[in-house]
Amino acid sequence: MYLLLCSLFVNELWGSSSLFPFLLLQLHQESHAVPAPLCFLQIFCVYTYASIQFSNLAAMSYDRYVAICCPLLYHTRMTSTRVALLILFAWFVVVMVLLSFSSYFAILRVTFRGSGQTRQKALSTCTPHLLALLNFSCGCFFEVIQNRFDMSGVPDVLRIVLSLYFLTCPPLFNPLLYGLNVTQIRIRCQRIMCRSKIQANPTGHHK
Repeated sequence: MYLLLCSLFVNELWGSSSLFPFLLLQLHQESHAVPAPLCFLQIFCVYTYASIQFSNLAAMSYDRYVAICCPLLYHTRMTSTRVALLILFAWFVVVMVLLSFSSYFAILRVTFRGSGQTRQKALSTCTPHLLALLNFSCGCFFEVIQNRFDMSGVPDVLRIVLSLYFLTCPPLFNPLLYGLNVTQIRIRCQRIMCRSKIQANPTGHHK
């Protein structure tokens, strides 16, 4: 899971860096024209980011499927070699979320047949993945709507927010979704924050 999370976050850095540096540069210049080669390069970056993101989410959904539906076989199925192959598959092959939905359908089927403890465990481990998938799908949906339909009746502020949602919200929310859910990451963040407070106030006294 940590390898898959790293792949997810690296791709989000790729998607964010494909647009915002040049956007910030244009904000400081009088000319807002985009050269044709750079425009095609940005389109390539955005579409590869979207394809890789869906592929990463599909690989993560399969990982959760094995962890919930076949827990005793998890370490034999999700070996380092297989995870590496899944990441390579996500980065070099264009895949649609079909695998994600089929994995979650199988998880729900097994969950509803199990006990209350099983349902609670499945819910806690799948919630970040479902929210990440929903968040990214909403961004893609907004992007398609804006490119295919007349949005002149929509306020400018809302159109700007929807156009930036695709590249801003998934990289912003996913670290929070996964970081707060993974116990080791949450404990490490708490230790870092406590250490920073102690270093900032080394002579502090508690009454």
